Amino acid sequence: MASFETEQDDGSHRMRVADRYKSNAKLRKLIRPFAIIQITYICVRTVWNMLPVALLGDDIQVADALIFLLGALLFPLYQYAFGFGRSQYEKSWAIKAYAILSILLIGECFIRFWLYHVMFGPNAIDPDVAMAYPPIPKAVMYYLGYGNSASYLFRAMDLFEKSMDVAGIGACVVGLFVVKEYVSSQVEAKKQAASKSKKRE
Repeated sequence: MASFETEQDDGSHRMRVADRYKSNAKLRKLIRPFAIIQITYICVRTVWNMLPVALLGDDIQVADALIFLLGALLFPLYQYAFGFGRSQYEKSWAIKAYAILSILLIGECFIRFWLYHVMFGPNAIDPDVAMAYPPIPKAVMYYLGYGNSASYLFRAMDLFEKSMDVAGIGACVVGLFVVKEYVSSQVEAKKQAASKSKKRE
């Protein structure tokens, strides 16, 4: 009887392990595209915000430089943490470091978004900076029938920047949640394996 119960327990344990393995494999596949979206957002955001620096000789904003450096650091850290695509080479400490740095990155991006677009809106845009951008925003406004109105141009640029930040920050938050679920699942698997080995002893 005891032998039957042990076999039954082993069978259910193996099923749980198999289910968790499938779940972890799905989470791993999800993490990569979100990591790519994250670095893409950071690069696009940096290029957009650095245009005034290149065109007008403005000073580089410390926060923008910090966001770029942090974003640039995160992608190679992601590759290293997740074993360059091989689960057997994963580094748990690096995955946790990746998650912590992602939180810092999201927090800094959100603070910038809140200060510039929620509190001030189009008024945060420097007129000289707006007019120095490449002619694409102005051409779009002219095509929509708004002519060269500076106020509409500011609103259009503010809307573009808001949309970019909302999409980018949203994707980063979802990616961070997926990483958190993956780490939690891995920790739970280790606990169950340790518990199972103790029972066998």
